[in-house]
Amino acid sequence: MHILIHIFIALQPVTLHSTSDSDTNNYITVVEPSIKKVASEPYFTYCVHTPKDVISGSLSRLTQSFISDLNQIIKSRDLFCSIEYPKSFSGEEAISVLHDIVSDVYTRKDSKRLVRSYMYSVPPLIAPVAYSEKSIVNNKLYDLSTEIYTLLDESASHDNLPQGLITSSLPCYSPLCRPDTSTNGCYSYGCPNKRKKSTSKNLHRNISMNSSVASSQDMVVFRCWSSHIPRDILQRTLTEEKKRQEAIYELIYTEEDYLRDLCLMEELFAKPLSKAQCIETSRRKNFCQSVFGNYMKLIEIHRDLFQGLHEYQQSSMEDGYFVDEIGKIFLKHLSRFKDAYIEYGTHYVHAEDIVAHELEENILFFNFLKETEKKAETRKLPFRHFVLLPITRLQRYPLLLDSILIKSKGLSTEQQNLNTCIQHIKEIATTVDRLAAQEISILRIRTISQQIRFKPELSEIDLELNEPNRKLVHEGLLKHKYINFIGESEYYIFLFDHLLLLTKKEEHPNQKNAESYIIWKEPIPLNYLSIHTPLSHSLSSSHLSSLSPIPPSTKNVTKLITGRRASINHPYNTLIIRHLNRPESEDIFISEHSGVITLWKDKLLKAQKELIEFQKRSKVFQLTPMRIKTVHDAYQLNEGKVTCVTSFKDPQNKTIIIFATQDGLWMTEEDHYAQCTKVLKAPHITQIGILPDENILLVLSDKTLIAYALCELENLMSAQSGYKSLKRSSEKKVLSNKISSHTSYFNTGTLNNESIVIVMKKRSVESNFKVFKATCGNLNNPTNYRFLAAKGSNMFKSQEWFKKYKGFYVGGDTSCAYFTKSKVVVRTSLGFEIINIEDLNVHPSEIPNIKHDAYSFIKKGNRPLNMFKCDDKYLLCYERCAFWMDPATRLPIVKAKRIEWNGCPHSVALYYPYLIAFTSKFIEIRHIYTVKIH
Repeated sequence: MHILIHIFIALQPVTLHSTSDSDTNNYITVVEPSIKKVASEPYFTYCVHTPKDVISGSLSRLTQSFISDLNQIIKSRDLFCSIEYPKSFSGEEAISVLHDIVSDVYTRKDSKRLVRSYMYSVPPLIAPVAYSEKSIVNNKLYDLSTEIYTLLDESASHDNLPQGLITSSLPCYSPLCRPDTSTNGCYSYGCPNKRKKSTSKNLHRNISMNSSVASSQDMVVFRCWSSHIPRDILQRTLTEEKKRQEAIYELIYTEEDYLRDLCLMEELFAKPLSKAQCIETSRRKNFCQSVFGNYMKLIEIHRDLFQGLHEYQQSSMEDGYFVDEIGKIFLKHLSRFKDAYIEYGTHYVHAEDIVAHELEENILFFNFLKETEKKAETRKLPFRHFVLLPITRLQRYPLLLDSILIKSKGLSTEQQNLNTCIQHIKEIATTVDRLAAQEISILRIRTISQQIRFKPELSEIDLELNEPNRKLVHEGLLKHKYINFIGESEYYIFLFDHLLLLTKKEEHPNQKNAESYIIWKEPIPLNYLSIHTPLSHSLSSSHLSSLSPIPPSTKNVTKLITGRRASINHPYNTLIIRHLNRPESEDIFISEHSGVITLWKDKLLKAQKELIEFQKRSKVFQLTPMRIKTVHDAYQLNEGKVTCVTSFKDPQNKTIIIFATQDGLWMTEEDHYAQCTKVLKAPHITQIGILPDENILLVLSDKTLIAYALCELENLMSAQSGYKSLKRSSEKKVLSNKISSHTSYFNTGTLNNESIVIVMKKRSVESNFKVFKATCGNLNNPTNYRFLAAKGSNMFKSQEWFKKYKGFYVGGDTSCAYFTKSKVVVRTSLGFEIINIEDLNVHPSEIPNIKHDAYSFIKKGNRPLNMFKCDDKYLLCYERCAFWMDPATRLPIVKAKRIEWNGCPHSVALYYPYLIAFTSKFIEIRHIYTVKIH
C-alpha cells in the first residue's frame, strides 16, 4: 500500500453514491443535507461530480489513467535504454501525459509537481534510470526529454496504487460556496474555490543519507572532475575545458560502474546458480552457459580497459589535474570488442527466453531471483538489467566518446583516435543488432511453430518453418470479408519468406496465458500467390513457379473484379489474395487504415521478389521458351497448338528439339528456336517418342503408329528457316515403317537391355497390348543401311524394323504404360498393374490397395499419374500427392516424406532426384527425398 504524505481530505456529513472503483467512467454524486433556504438559493443543492473531476480528484484513479496513457506512449516508440528498461519514458512525456488528463484543473507546473510526488511515495511509483544522473543527484523529476525514468512494476499494480483524495480538484462541501463567487472561497482551510489552490507541491519524502539513493548521489558528485580540483585552478579553467574533463571523467567512472555490475552478475547470480539446487544437476551447467554466455570474457576485457583508463587518470592528476588524451588508450583495447560482443549479442535473446520459461516452470528458480534482487548490492535492479547491460553499454559508448570529441577542438590526434573508436564501435553495434534481430526472428519462428495447429478439416503438412535461414517477413491481424461481404472475421496472418499462413488466434489448450494459432485455410506458397486490389484490372504481382511462371489468363480475373466492383467499393481498404491453382477460392481482407493494407502489399511483393532472386541462384533447370507463335506469323500458317515435344542428340552431340502440331512435325537445334523447320506433314499427331539406340522417331498420327529414321529427318532440316525450305521439305517423301493401326497410345523403353515399344488398342471394355522389339539396329550404322531401302528398290529388299514380341490384355480402362527394369507397369483408373512380360501366366500385381486404411489419404477422384522405381522402392504419383511404397509390404513407407502438390498436375516426369509435375498454369519441381520445391 502506498503512503502519500500531506493529502488533505475535508470531512462533512455527505452521502457518496458510486459504482465499482474499477470503472473510471462512472461518476459520484454528492448530495448535501437539507439546509434553510437562503436568498434565492433552491431548497436542495446538488453538486454533480463529473467523470473528469473523479479522475483528477481521486488519486488512485488519476494514477491508473496516468499509467494507462503512459503505457500507450511506451509501446509506440523505443528509447535508447528500452531494452534494459522496457517501461522507460522521459520526464517531458510523463508530465505531458498527466497534464492532458488534468488540464482543466491544473497548470503544467502543478502537473509537474504531482508527477514528482510519484517519486516520493513509499514505495515510489517511478524512478530515474541509471543514465539519468541529474535526476539521481538531485532526487527530482525534470521536464526534459533527456532525463529518463521508468515505471516500477510492483508499485504500478492495480492493488498497490496511491490512495487518497486531492481536495483542490473536488467541489467544496459547503452548499453556498461556488467557484464563481467573489468571496475567495469559504471558511474551510482546504476550500478548492480559494484563489490560491493547494496542490501536490507539499508531497515530498525525506531521504535518509544512509539510503542507497543518497549514497549514489554522493558517489556521483564525488567522482566528478570538479570535486578533485582546487578552487583556484577550477576558477581559472575555461568552461569548454571543464566540460571536456567532466565528459572524460564520466566515461571513466561509468566504465567502473559497468565493470562493477559485470562482477555483481558473476558474484550474485552466475556463481550461486552454478551450485544452486533450484536447477537440476544434469542441466545446471548448460543452463548457466545459455543464460550468461561469455560474460567472463567481457569482464576480462573491461577490467583491462578500466585499469588503463584509471592509471592514466591518476598519473594525469599528479601531473596537473588535466586528463589530456584517452582515445589512444581506448583504441588499444578496442580490437578485443568485436568477437566478444558479437558472441554475447547473439546469445542474450535466447537467454531471455530461457529465463522466462524457467520462471514459469520452476518456482525455486523464481524464488532465487526474487531473493537475490532484494539484496542491497543490486540497487533494486532486476536480473534482466545485468543480463542486458553489455548490450546497452555498447550502444552508449558512441554517445560518451562523441561528447568528448565535440569538446576536444584543436586536438587533432585525439579527434582522430576518438573518431576511429566511435566508427568501430558503431560497426560492432550494427552487427550485433543485425544478428540479434536474426536471433529474435529465429526465436519467434520457433515459438510460432510450437503454437501452430491445423484445423481438423485440413491435412497436416510440413511447413518447413524450422529450416535454416527461414525468415518471418511480417505478421498481424486483418479482417476477412466473406463473399458479397456478408459477415467478417479476424485472421492472424503470418508471411514467411516461402509461404503465407492464414490462422485464427485462440487460447492454447495445454498452457495457461499462452496463445495458439489454428491454420484455418490451406497454406499458400509464395510461388502460387496472386495479389490484387478491387480496382485493378490485372494482377499486381508477378506469378512464380518452381521452374517457370506460366501466367494465367487475366481475362477471367478482370471479369471477376469488374463484376464485383460494386460490392467491393466500400470505405475500407481491400486486399484480395488468391491461390493460383485455386481460382475459385479467394480471400478478401480489409482494414480501416490504408497504411495497413499498403504495408501488407509491399511486404508480399517484396517477399515474392526476393524468392524469385533466390530461386534464380539455386534453380536446378534452365527454362528457355520456344516462340512458336513467331514461326506461325513468319510463314502465315495456322498449324494449331503444340501437342507434344521430345529431344535427342545427333551424331555431333547437338541437342535437336522435335515438336508436333496438329498438322505436322517440326525440328530445330537447341538455342536456335527461331529457325524451326517443318520436316513432316502428318494429321492429328498426338504422341511422339524416340528410340535413341536405333535412332528412330515414333509418331502416332491419326491413331497410326509409324517409325521414321532420324537421320533422314535431320537431312531435311535446313540450317536456314524460311518458306522455301519449308516447301521443299514438305514435298519430299520420307522413308517410314508402319508398326500399328487403331492405336490409342504407345510408349518406348528398355526391357532386359532391349529397346521395346508397347502399343495399346482399345477393344470393348478391355485394353489390348502388343509389345514390339526393334530388330533394325542403329540406323546410323552403315551395316544397317538395308533397312533404309525404299520399297521397290533394286539394291536391297525392304525389311521390317520391328517384330512382335508379346501380347496381353488388361480389363478396364488404362491410360498409359511404363517400363521398369524387367516388367511393364500399366496405369488404370484406380492405380497400377505390374505385369511380368517374361511370364504372362503370373497374375499381375495391383498396387496400391486403396481399400487399406494406410491409404486413406488417397481421396476419391485422386487420379493416378505415374510410378517410378528408385532405390528398390516405388514412388507412386497421384494428382494430389506422391508417396513412397515398400514393394515387400505393399504399404506406404511411414518415415518417408509425402509430397503434397500445390497444383493439380496432369502429368509427372522423373529426372532423378527431381520430380517434375506439369499443370495447366505452372510447373512444379520437387526433390523426391526432401520434398522441397526447386
